Amino acid sequence: MISRMCLIGAFGFAIVMAGCGGDEEKPQTPASGADTVKKEAGEALNAAKGFLGEKKGDLVEGMESKVAEMEKKVQELREQAKPKTDKAKAELEKAKAELDKKLAAAKSKLAEAKAAGSGAWKSVKSAFDTAITDLEAAYKKATSAAE
Repeated sequence: MISRMCLIGAFGFAIVMAGCGGDEEKPQTPASGADTVKKEAGEALNAAKGFLGEKKGDLVEGMESKVAEMEKKVQELREQAKPKTDKAKAELEKAKAELDKKLAAAKSKLAEAKAAGSGAWKSVKSAFDTAITDLEAAYKKATSAAE
């Protein structure tokens, strides 16, 4: 009987002790592997977006500069060109019209580049490069017509 009492006492003591420890804070477990990967992937994506945004910003600034440079050259050509013959005047007028068209196209592509998202950026930049190349060729043609 004493052993039974001891057993009941030990069992009661174990129950009381188990109930007393409930107020302790449980240590937080680290985030699961999937949560960690998601967090790191999100941080990497944000960093990449920031880098691409900076890179795009630099390229757009260069594009703006190129358009402004060509616009200035076209304006100077208009002011300085004094063809001597009627044929040369007609060729120059035709070349000026072509320059206006190419300059407008380059400005349009610049506007598209400014608005382009990262998915369309490559094709928009390529289209801008083509527009600038066409504008430069038209400028060369106009300068030869102006002489």
